[in-house]
Amino acid sequence: MTKQGRPPRVAAVIPVYNERGKIGRAIAKIPRGVVTETIAVSDGSDDGSDEEARGQGATLLRHARVRGVGAAIRTGFDYALGKDYTIVVVMAGNDKDNPAEIPRLLEPIVERGYDSTLGARPLRRALQRLVEDPLSEKILWKEFRAGETVVVDVENDET
Repeated sequence: MTKQGRPPRVAAVIPVYNERGKIGRAIAKIPRGVVTETIAVSDGSDDGSDEEARGQGATLLRHARVRGVGAAIRTGFDYALGKDYTIVVVMAGNDKDNPAEIPRLLEPIVERGYDSTLGARPLRRALQRLVEDPLSEKILWKEFRAGETVVVDVENDET
């Protein structure tokens, strides 16, 4: 339930600029049982992205000329709010976001009353690199005690 005491109505807004070959895959991955409507906002695309988005069942909004990703997101928000959606999720049109994670983003809003949540692709990659590093892994798992000296042999990748 949302703060208003009703089930959430979720719209996914996807800004699109010349994402042919990617936008269809991105839209196809959006969980239909979670997201009520997918809104693709074409920001002056001229490569067939519009048709690809429409072909995957997205509602297509179109800017006649390039206005920028921020304007595309605003256009999507304006449309979604005008249709009384209670939650709006913004996804990348280049198929780099994982729509399967949408429920994880919604949980703090729906279950705990948060106003917003934010997913971060680069943070995930940075954490993955950090955890794959042997020294970082030991630090994260608290295998060292305070005051202990750590020597790192960079050539042999040993701690």
